[in-house]
Amino acid sequence: KKQANDFEMIYVENDQIFVESSFSGVHQKMVFSKYWIQISVEQIRPNRMKIFVGSHGNRLEVGRLLPAAKKRDLMNQIKLLATV
Repeated sequence: KKQANDFEMIYVENDQIFVESSFSGVHQKMVFSKYWIQISVEQIRPNRMKIFVGSHGNRLEVGRLLPAAKKRDLMNQIKLLATV
C-alpha cells in the first residue's frame, strides 16, 4: 500500500545510474554502472509486470508506484539513460 512519503528516483551521474527509493519507511539506494546495468521484466499477469534493474548479482525492482501502462515507458527511459 502506497504511503505519503513513498518515492523513487532514478538518475545518472557520470557513468553511474542511481536508484534511490523509500517504501513504508525503508530507504534504499543502489548504484549501477551504466555499462553493466541489466533490465529485465517479469510478467506476473496480463496486466501486471515487474521491472528489475541489476548488475553483478544485485537486482532491484523499479517502478513499483507506476501503473502498468507506464512501466514500459520507464524501461525504455532507463535503457536510454544507459546509452547516453
